[in-house]
Amino acid sequence: MLLNVFLSLFTAVFVRSAAINKSSYLDSLWPSGRPIPFAFEEGLSIDLQHKVKDALSLLSEKTCIRFEKFTDGAHPNDTVLFFSDGRGCGSFVGKIVNETYPFQKINLEFSCRNTRVIMHEILHAVGLAHTQCRYDRDEYVSFLENRTQPDQLHNFVLFPREQYDNYDVPYDFSSIMHYRSYDFALNSALPNLIAKDPLYQSAIGEHHSVPAHSDLLLVNRLYGCVEKCNTTCENDGFPNPNNCGTCICPHGFDGRHCADRALGENGSNPCGATLHVSASLSRLTESLSASGANRMTCYWHLQAAEGQRIELKFNSAGSPRGKCSSYASGGTELRLGTFEVGGYLFYCPEHLPNTTIISQGSLVVISLEAFQSEQQFDVEYRSVPPGWTRRLLHPSFVSGLFCACT
Repeated sequence: MLLNVFLSLFTAVFVRSAAINKSSYLDSLWPSGRPIPFAFEEGLSIDLQHKVKDALSLLSEKTCIRFEKFTDGAHPNDTVLFFSDGRGCGSFVGKIVNETYPFQKINLEFSCRNTRVIMHEILHAVGLAHTQCRYDRDEYVSFLENRTQPDQLHNFVLFPREQYDNYDVPYDFSSIMHYRSYDFALNSALPNLIAKDPLYQSAIGEHHSVPAHSDLLLVNRLYGCVEKCNTTCENDGFPNPNNCGTCICPHGFDGRHCADRALGENGSNPCGATLHVSASLSRLTESLSASGANRMTCYWHLQAAEGQRIELKFNSAGSPRGKCSSYASGGTELRLGTFEVGGYLFYCPEHLPNTTIISQGSLVVISLEAFQSEQQFDVEYRSVPPGWTRRLLHPSFVSGLFCACT
């Protein structure tokens, strides 16, 4: 049985992922053991062709899927991915079979021609659906139908597990397959997706990397790539199917087995630090300025003793002038222990909580990103025993003390 579902994005929007349930819809996966052929519509710009090839190469580097330029006679009986400038940004989910027309279109009109949308549509074609359609979405997000354009409600219908499975990949607000909180809303000031944990609200549909680590993990599990290796990876990395002696790491981690802190990305000089966390209160104030074409990123790892937790209180984050911009300019991300997915995201003063924040484990990762802007954060932290809970901050908070209402 096939899932001939065509997902179309007539504006450049993004959503989060489940994948075809291969136990029920094996025919919707591309055959293993041979490359997926692809072709370009005649007249498609050279620039767009290069962007598509770059996206296909990136996916091949981090999965066991391969792509090959279509040539007549070289791919008999194969379905061919066909990149077109047809209306909208859209793709079928998984492979389709049409014996009279073996070309499976991916539409990339002018508004779709950026790396994120291109990768989004390619991931649809290999079998990933939108995240906000996961069967477990309502555990993480409330969908407000009365705030949504009536003719777009189909974009939020939950798929049953029998059709699309999550393959034990956690829900990721920062997946490239996740809609933003206001996509297809009646009023962009009134979001139609509300995070159950309010600190995730600003992270909905904002993407740290293309694709996200969780997207790569999902593709690798869908196609059985991870079964090729027995490598043990740390910090939620997974085995590299193209080099079993190494791991593919979440952002912020590096090394053969993801045990090391990444030293900076996208043109950043080595930056960040690994800091020991004790029961004594410490303070970390950092800034990052990026004026060039690269989005620069630095990482700080806060490491407490094994078995301990970390309590954090953010004094500020975002622009040093205290203005709210958008994540396009950068911001501060906080991951508390589940590193295969994105974390809390602060790029406006109002994103900061009026409580302390408690880690899930003994390691916290703070990422600071900047693109043609200056970004900063100021945080106080200390180690606390397991079972410690968030505390409401007193309005008359005195810097250097964790004052809490009782």
